[in-house]
Amino acid sequence: MRTSPLLAVVVLASMWAMSGCASGYQYIKNDDIGVYAKVPAGWTVYGDADLHPGASERDLERMKQVRWVRTFYGGDDGQSVEASLTQGSSVPTGQIAISAIPPQAREVLDLRTMRGGGDPNADPITLELQGGSPTGASYHVLADDSVSMANGYTGLHTVYAVAGQGGIYVVDQTVLRSADSSRIVLFTVSCTEECYADTYKDEIKTLVDSWTIQEVQS
Repeated sequence: MRTSPLLAVVVLASMWAMSGCASGYQYIKNDDIGVYAKVPAGWTVYGDADLHPGASERDLERMKQVRWVRTFYGGDDGQSVEASLTQGSSVPTGQIAISAIPPQAREVLDLRTMRGGGDPNADPITLELQGGSPTGASYHVLADDSVSMANGYTGLHTVYAVAGQGGIYVVDQTVLRSADSSRIVLFTVSCTEECYADTYKDEIKTLVDSWTIQEVQS
C-alpha cells in the first residue's frame, strides 16, 4: 500500500494514449500493459508525435517498441512541449513511461537504478548520502516505500526534494518493473516546493493516487 507524500514544505506497448474527459479529468492509459492515470482536464498531455515532431510514422512505431511516453504540463499559459520535460516548474510537470529493458541490463536492475529512472547515478538516496550531485544540487528523500501492482509489477514510491540555485522542487515518482524484468514503468510528477505542498497539493495527490497497473485481460 502506497504511503502518502510526507512533504509539508513512467517499451513494449501499442497504442492507446489519452481518452476523453469526464468529471474534470482526462485519462492516460496503455491497455496492453494496463497502465492508467488521470490528470485534470485543463492540463496539456503530449504524445509521441509532440515529443518527436520530425519523426515519420514508421519511426514513431519503431520507437514505441522501445519506449512509450506521455508527458504533461499543468499550467494554462500555452507552454510548449519542452516545458513538460522540465522539473522544478511552478506548475506540475511529469511523465508516464514504459520502457523495454535489454536482456543485458536485467541482471543489474537494482533499486538504485529504479529510483534513478534507469540511471543508478541519479538515485536520490545515493545523491543524498554523497552530499549532492555534481551540479551542486542537494537531495533530501522524504519517502521511499515498496509498491506492488497487478500483473506482477513491483517497485518503489519515492518522494524527494532537490535544492539548487533555482530554489527547491519536489519529485514524486513511482517506478515498477515487470515480474521478468523485461520492462520498467515510471510515473513521475514534480514542481516547486510551494506548488507541491500548497498550490497544486490536491491535484497532485489525486494524480499520484490514480497511478496504477491494472489486470490485463488475455
